[in-house]
Amino acid sequence: MMRFLPSLNEMFDDVMFDNTHDMMACDVVEHPDDYELTMAMPGCDKDNIHIDYTDGYLNVAAESHQDYDETDEDGYVIRQERSFGKMGRSFYVGEGIDRDAIKASYDQGELHITLPKNDQVIDNRNYIAIE
Repeated sequence: MMRFLPSLNEMFDDVMFDNTHDMMACDVVEHPDDYELTMAMPGCDKDNIHIDYTDGYLNVAAESHQDYDETDEDGYVIRQERSFGKMGRSFYVGEGIDRDAIKASYDQGELHITLPKNDQVIDNRNYIAIE
């Protein structure tokens, strides 16, 4: 029994908790004309990532699904693991963003988002006259 426990612990360390502390780690850089975000999203599929810009907030949400199978030399399954996850982050970047020019790309587990600045800030306030 004691020989089995270290193997079980190693199995959970290697598969179940791999990269969870690094999910959606983000770097934000401000340039004179835009903001650039680079976000670590290992294990995510491009089709399972949702990005929107609403009321000055950039919202990024994703779902992750990973399968891990280990077989011996005869093809017998030694172990199988599955993990599912949902994650999300929001960043307040203000209303001074050109929402029609926001660009995003995803390559090898990294999401890149460029948010061009807009000099013309849209005033969304609703003025109420006092009678």
